[in-house]
Amino acid sequence: MSEYYTLVNYTREEIVDPHTLEQPAHLGGWFHEKLATSVLVYLITNGNNFSGGDFAGLWTRDNIELVGDYTEIDISEYDDISDNVFTELTHKVDSLP
Repeated sequence: MSEYYTLVNYTREEIVDPHTLEQPAHLGGWFHEKLATSVLVYLITNGNNFSGGDFAGLWTRDNIELVGDYTEIDISEYDDISDNVFTELTHKVDSLP
């Protein structure tokens, strides 16, 4: 059975879960699926291209990690921001220079 991964921000106690976005969550999915990787890039981008968003660059300089479900790290109380950040991202990408 595959190990599934969740993007975790320990600083803000938030997660991005590919399952929420109906994407593969195994490690290969993080490498091959553009959606999960795009969300990560959007959250850690430190620049002006995405100004005006609630999530663009929000995780810059935070303690983040891709955590497998076989670890003993409890993230059950963390907020899943997957849908919200993806919705904002899809609107912002259309307006990139």
